[in-house]
Amino acid sequence: MSTGPIDRLIDQSLRIGVIALIAGLGWLGYAVLSPLSLPRADMSTDAQTPVPSLTYDGPSPSEITRLVAGSTLIKPSRVQPAVLDTGAAAKLAESLRLQSVVELGDGLSAYVRVRDDGIARVRAGDTLNGLLVESIEGNRMVLSLEGVFVELGF
Repeated sequence: MSTGPIDRLIDQSLRIGVIALIAGLGWLGYAVLSPLSLPRADMSTDAQTPVPSLTYDGPSPSEITRLVAGSTLIKPSRVQPAVLDTGAAAKLAESLRLQSVVELGDGLSAYVRVRDDGIARVRAGDTLNGLLVESIEGNRMVLSLEGVFVELGF
């Protein structure tokens, strides 16, 4: 029987594979059967070294929790700076009563009854009784005075 070059190549590759398998099994047997030796720590010196005590002079964990619980840790970027509400905006708004909101060709207008002055027609951006008209919506309007907002509705 004649063997071609491909048959000889397959036969040679098979012999190399068998030799590699036997060598691999030999290394595996050596690794499993040989003892693994690791350096051991000398415990006698560790037992003699004292562990330093840690001290903390700050507030107690319960005090920290109490301080953090009432605060906002992450502030949204749209938060406006805090303003002092003296009650002036609410006091000025007490003399106003929203009567109606009307949509005209150029936007929304609000008709507001002003105590002692009758009815006034305002738009967003106007000033009414010392208050700036911030916005007008379907059934309410928002007024402001020095950063303090009040709302009128019906």
